[in-house]
Amino acid sequence: MKFILRALLPVVVAVALSGCATYKLMAPPPAQVKPVSVVYTAVGPSGWTDLPIGVYRVPNTNVIVSGHQEGGNIGMMFGVLGVLAQDAVETGVGKGKVSGVQGALQIDLVPQAQTITKDLLASDHFKPGIAEMNDPSGPTLEVTPYTVLTFANATDVRPYVFLKATLHPTASSSASTWTTRYIAAVGKPVPLAGDNSLTANDGALLKSMLSDELARAIKAMLTDVASHPARDGAPEVYVETAMPFIKAHMGLVGAQLADDGSTLVYVPKVADANVIAGVEIVDKASLITIRPATADDRSKLLDDGN
Repeated sequence: MKFILRALLPVVVAVALSGCATYKLMAPPPAQVKPVSVVYTAVGPSGWTDLPIGVYRVPNTNVIVSGHQEGGNIGMMFGVLGVLAQDAVETGVGKGKVSGVQGALQIDLVPQAQTITKDLLASDHFKPGIAEMNDPSGPTLEVTPYTVLTFANATDVRPYVFLKATLHPTASSSASTWTTRYIAAVGKPVPLAGDNSLTANDGALLKSMLSDELARAIKAMLTDVASHPARDGAPEVYVETAMPFIKAHMGLVGAQLADDGSTLVYVPKVADANVIAGVEIVDKASLITIRPATADDRSKLLDDGN
């Protein structure tokens, strides 16, 4: 059932690397004979695979509220009914957290993503891997953007942009040959409500941060799909940082794809069952630690983020 699957997805569980885990979301995009077309959809994240238990989705948006959950997997102790009850309670808590500011959270990233992509493709940087004009008969990258607002403590929130990208043989094909997520974050946590908050002035600061994250995520995605750099053999880094969906900080080992001095793009070694699996695009100013990985480094939970 959907709720059981979601209950098995919390970040703190999935960092454990088991022998049966798969890592397909770490794989590079496959090379294509024809240029890849990029199309955006508003379908949003899947409750089956993309979201942990207890998140709240702002109505009529793809804005997800998380980080407020406190129950862990306690609902699993009481079977399906326990999971349903836990999900309902924690979703209600998330709703209450944003009840006074939902008007400023009516955010649709698709139009802006389309504009950013069009502007980036006007250069020759992503040719010939990415098609400037969509070709329905060629490979198509279907991208659904969504926003995750993660409470770092009782009042402060860090926004994240997710791009869930799936490659299809053609625009009309339901089959997929590859998929991953691109996850971008910038800056420090900011109060959700009040003066100088994320939602003040109709969410001006939130929209500015999301715009920055969206541009970084799209650039990383287009670069990845156009050049499909290998993960094996890439420099390994150890990163300590905050992550979406939970208050805790994490230490992660991953393959570095790019570092321009201000933005780190890396692929953490995280199993596919994890809702943070994919390519991370991080503002380096917000990192706690970044260094070359050693043989002793492992992905781990660090603290509660407070």
